[in-house]
Amino acid sequence: FNRSLGFGLLWIVAWELKRSGANESALRESEERLQAIMDRAPAAIFIKDRDGRSLFMNEECARVLNLDRSKVHGKTEYE
Repeated sequence: FNRSLGFGLLWIVAWELKRSGANESALRESEERLQAIMDRAPAAIFIKDRDGRSLFMNEECARVLNLDRSKVHGKTEYE
């Protein structure tokens, strides 16, 4: 599975839902489904922005790195 393709598809789905005037609950449900899939993935997955700040870390990544996801969100590895 190509992870970048998955994130691109999620963005397209979210954009289409907003563009088509779908309600916020449909978008929220879609995001919750993706979160559940990512958290249950057997691979350690994380996303950082261009400045190196943590945007997302799944449960397996937090377990492998022994980190609390809530404490690293929005921070670089040096903070």
